[in-house]
Amino acid sequence: LLTRIIGADAGRNLYGEIENLLRWDYHFWLQRGSLEVEVGDLDLAENFLNQARALSPTDFYVQTEYAYLLMRKAIENAASSFAPGFIREATETLSALIDRMGERDYYAYHVLGSQGLAWARRGISSSIEKEQFLREIMSRLEEGCRHHSRATELRKLLEDVKQEHLK
Repeated sequence: LLTRIIGADAGRNLYGEIENLLRWDYHFWLQRGSLEVEVGDLDLAENFLNQARALSPTDFYVQTEYAYLLMRKAIENAASSFAPGFIREATETLSALIDRMGERDYYAYHVLGSQGLAWARRGISSSIEKEQFLREIMSRLEEGCRHHSRATELRKLLEDVKQEHLK
């Protein structure tokens, strides 16, 4: 929201200005890290999200955003040796979060679908591995669409994953 309203740099400045007031609040670090995951420095995002994790390690949104960060790091470094491990850890985390909260919140489905699609396009060269990975993502997104029938972005994402799978 901050990025859309005032821009990434102004958002960073705002967070910097209020840090002393909210450094005790895990949600502050979550939001600050989220901004960086979306538009900025992934190392900085990891620092902020680790602070959120230290303050509230079991929070659904903190865990989801950290999995999102791992997927982004893997996608941006698809040829690295650590990328498949990051993807594995993130998908396992997101699957567990979906099992725990998927009926109430669709965010973990969305992260798994959008970043899974990006990983399939950029990080998987084997057509057999890509097909299997996309099938797993499709299955989870179909589940998400059943639980959240009004979430149009999940339906769109499912269609995009199906298109990629057909390629």
